[in-house]
Amino acid sequence: HCILYCVSAASHRFEEEEKKFIKMFLDENKDTHIPVIIVITKALSKKDARELKSCIEAENLAVAQIVPVLAEDYELDEDTVVKSYGLEELSEVMYAIIPDAMKKTFISVQKANIKLKTQKAQAVVIGAAAAAGATGAIPIPFADSFALIPEQIAMLASITAVFGLSLEKSAKS
Repeated sequence: HCILYCVSAASHRFEEEEKKFIKMFLDENKDTHIPVIIVITKALSKKDARELKSCIEAENLAVAQIVPVLAEDYELDEDTVVKSYGLEELSEVMYAIIPDAMKKTFISVQKANIKLKTQKAQAVVIGAAAAAGATGAIPIPFADSFALIPEQIAMLASITAVFGLSLEKSAKS
C-alpha cells in the first residue's frame, strides 16, 4: 500500500541511477498510484541526513515524503551512543498515506509509534462509552447489565487488538 525506497546516508550521495530508477518506477506507477517514501537509512549524523534529504528534494521527484531514520541506537564507542530517531515520523507518514481500510491493521502491527496505538485505543473507549451510555439509558433496572457486559468485553478485545496482543495473552496478564 506504499513503497519504501531506502537510500543509505553512509554513502553521502544520491546516485544518478537511483534517481532514474525512482523516476521510471513513478512513471510506471501512474495507474496504481502507490505512494513512494524515500527513507534515508543509517542516518548517524542528522546534519548529513538533512543535506542528503535536501539533495534528493532538489530532484523534484513525485514522492510522498523523504524521511531520515536511525532505526536503533548506535554505539560509536563506550562513551558515545547516537540515539535512534525517525521511526515515529516514518510510521506517521505511512499511516497518513495508506488506504483507510489498512489503517487499523497498520496500527496494530507497527511497533515504532505508541502514540498511534494510544489514539486508536482512546477512540475505541469513546465509542464503547457512547454505546454503554445508550444502553444505560434503558429505564428497566438490571436489564442493561446483560447488554453492557458484551459491550465491555468487545471494548477490551478491541483495545487488546490495537496493541497487537491476543486475547489469550491479555487474559493471562
